[in-house]
Amino acid sequence: MSVVRHVPYIWTSGRIDSSGYFFWTARGRLVKPFNWSRTGGAGRPQPDNREGHEDCLAVLNNVYNDGIVWHDVACDHRKPFICE
Repeated sequence: MSVVRHVPYIWTSGRIDSSGYFFWTARGRLVKPFNWSRTGGAGRPQPDNREGHEDCLAVLNNVYNDGIVWHDVACDHRKPFICE
């Protein structure tokens, strides 16, 4: 019997650069997330930089009842990650 575990969020290795664009850290390629959340912890569309230092890119799984979508998140949060 297999058990499917709900994973609420993952890191993607995306980070924001000094010009405000997200890029993949492993490849240095710009990221154009197209499925940003329309809500978040503050109820604003993402990216919202709610904590003032949300420089990393995560995928959240319906955490704010918004589906599986992109969020900008502070890099010091502990989350599972995806390796390329």
